[in-house]
Amino acid sequence: MFAESQENGRGRRGRSWVAPARTSILCSTFWRPDDLNHGRDLFWIAALCGARAIQDVTGLPAGVKWPNDLVISERKVGGVLVEGSFSDGFNGAVVGIGINVCQGSEELPPAPDYPVSSLFIESGRTVSREAVAAALLDHLAVVNATWGCDRNRSFAEWGRLVSTIGQRVRVIDAHRSWEGTAIGVDGTGQLVVADQAGLAVPVSDASSVRALGEVDR
Repeated sequence: MFAESQENGRGRRGRSWVAPARTSILCSTFWRPDDLNHGRDLFWIAALCGARAIQDVTGLPAGVKWPNDLVISERKVGGVLVEGSFSDGFNGAVVGIGINVCQGSEELPPAPDYPVSSLFIESGRTVSREAVAAALLDHLAVVNATWGCDRNRSFAEWGRLVSTIGQRVRVIDAHRSWEGTAIGVDGTGQLVVADQAGLAVPVSDASSVRALGEVDR
């Protein structure tokens, strides 16, 4: 399902996502994976497909700011939200993907933590929403059809797109705030951060992770 505008959208950790009419890709799809483990893959699969679609249509080097922001040169152009019950009895999830396509700088909301942009601004030319939407659906369909046999290759591709890896970051979770260096992702998609003692700590996507120097969220 696609929407033309969004006034009260929700992003990760309760943040809002606003999109004026006919400026963005606002896509929601329902997934019913074969098992719970596949269900937990949805957030990185959606981000990978969004990045692929942007690259196909614009040629721009789209990446992922862990866990779910689509970025170009560390400026946010999109995001992913997955909502479902990932426990016993899991039977599906809604995957929302938003991409800023046509906005000029005056149509973008103030950046709450790091710069926000659009495909128009980053490419310097008009970008077809229809072309981005078609490319996104194509990639989602391919991943859905090849999930079982191609998971490892797709996961490795997503890992290469995670721009957070190599950065000094601050992690804020339910118990503490601490600093370290993002060194990779584990097999479930969690970010792995080396703390000040050099211990590799997997970080859940329920935590807030920001590069040092960003505004606190």
